[in-house]
Amino acid sequence: MSSALARKKRSADIPPSIPNSANQYNPSINSQPTTSAKASGLTLPQVISVIDSRLINLEAFVKESKNNVSSNEKQINASMDFVNSVPNEFLEEIETRFEILAKEISELKEIVLKLQTYTMDVNKTLLEERIHILSDLGENTKEEIGISLESNDV
Repeated sequence: MSSALARKKRSADIPPSIPNSANQYNPSINSQPTTSAKASGLTLPQVISVIDSRLINLEAFVKESKNNVSSNEKQINASMDFVNSVPNEFLEEIETRFEILAKEISELKEIVLKLQTYTMDVNKTLLEERIHILSDLGENTKEEIGISLESNDV
């Protein structure tokens, strides 16, 4: 009788949070504890089955991760094979076209700079002529004003 009480005490000492934490990490586990198991906690076979199911899920996850990595490596290798299979003639053609475009762009840049320089020179010349014309007009008006003032004095 005392050994039966000791067994009940030991099974009652197992924390009841174990089933909740097992279901918390793996909701696909279908554990159907009986009413006596709920009151006394998990039995040893139940604990083993929970750990076993967790290990199976972990192994499946690791295997799936390895498959994803290997498929990514296959895709990278396939793209590298494509790049390596492109003929050198094609790459040389692209290189020459690139050089031609770079040369034309630099020529266009030089043309734009020359045009800007020319425009600035023309603007400078026009400004100088305007200043010269206005200064000539200013002297003429001063002379006209001076002549008209002298004629009024008489």
